[in-house]
Amino acid sequence: MLKQTRKRYIEFDILRAAAIMLLPLIHLYEELHDQGLLTSMASRSQHWILYLCVYAPSVFMLCFGANLFFAREKTPAEYAKRGVRFLLIGVSLSAVRFVFPALIAELCGKQGEIVKSIGNLFFSDIYDFVGAFLLLYALFKKLKLSDFTMLMIAFAMMFVNTYFSGISTDNKWLDGFLGRFIYINKDSYFPLLSWTMFPILGIYVGKIYQSIQEKDRGQIMMKCLIGSLFADGLIYITLKSYGLSYFKIAVSVSNEYKTDFINVIILLLIFAKLLPIAYWLVVKFSQSRPIQWLLSISSVIMAFYVIQWVIVAWLEYILVYAQLTEKISVELFYVIFAGVMIFTLVLTKLFGKKLQAFLNK
Repeated sequence: MLKQTRKRYIEFDILRAAAIMLLPLIHLYEELHDQGLLTSMASRSQHWILYLCVYAPSVFMLCFGANLFFAREKTPAEYAKRGVRFLLIGVSLSAVRFVFPALIAELCGKQGEIVKSIGNLFFSDIYDFVGAFLLLYALFKKLKLSDFTMLMIAFAMMFVNTYFSGISTDNKWLDGFLGRFIYINKDSYFPLLSWTMFPILGIYVGKIYQSIQEKDRGQIMMKCLIGSLFADGLIYITLKSYGLSYFKIAVSVSNEYKTDFINVIILLLIFAKLLPIAYWLVVKFSQSRPIQWLLSISSVIMAFYVIQWVIVAWLEYILVYAQLTEKISVELFYVIFAGVMIFTLVLTKLFGKKLQAFLNK
């Protein structure tokens, strides 16, 4: 492998597959915690799960940007068409997550559930962001902007988001919609103005990575790992000297999804450590079962994401309406998580390829 020029860099596929595998745990904890279904011990002791957000969403979007560079160059119209498709996937996923179970609840006598669930359609999830980004990227391509110009625009967008964040209309649904573009409150997941930076940086990562000669890649990956560790140490010490928490800034959830400049730098440095590890795993164990299994997940990654979110959301509805007399303990939480993961993997195995093909139409 080291002596040949590869056409596909499966280390990026491994990273995004590993990132997506963490999401059922993150989503399950977030939903049960927000609904007050966990015991105080389970809620407090499992708060570490949110730190996985250091890895999952940012790595996923950096890999997405790199794959944009690796893939065949598309016309602006093709990027725009793909963006619209992702927006439709995002709305459809929200409908299945919220509206369908609310309809069932309404039929079972729970009044007002449909209205509340429709409000959730205004809020953004990661595929809503991907759709909006691809429409913006199509515009960039239409205007024939250079990669450097796109990066400067992404920086400017992040500055605007940081400066104007927190502005509210006092209307939950309108705030939810505006949160697709700028940070309004803790429900503003993946605002376009701040998260555009990740796929744009991913494009740069892809460009740099492809320019490296295969024979030199191992040595450069080692320098990348050492350099990122050194830079991380400097940032940690600097932040600590100002009484600031490195980990709170790193984790976008604890940072309330504001995703500012220092947050992006820290997350990029984390990626700079993970990519060399993924590269060496590919070099040494590319034919091993774990690597091949991750690649199989990567091939149906959209299907896996959709399936796990539907399972978590519907389970949340069931647990809320069950009106549990006792809250979920630490042990029970992991039993539930194991069931969610097994069910997700089984459904992905059975229907993943067909669902992936449908989503890619």
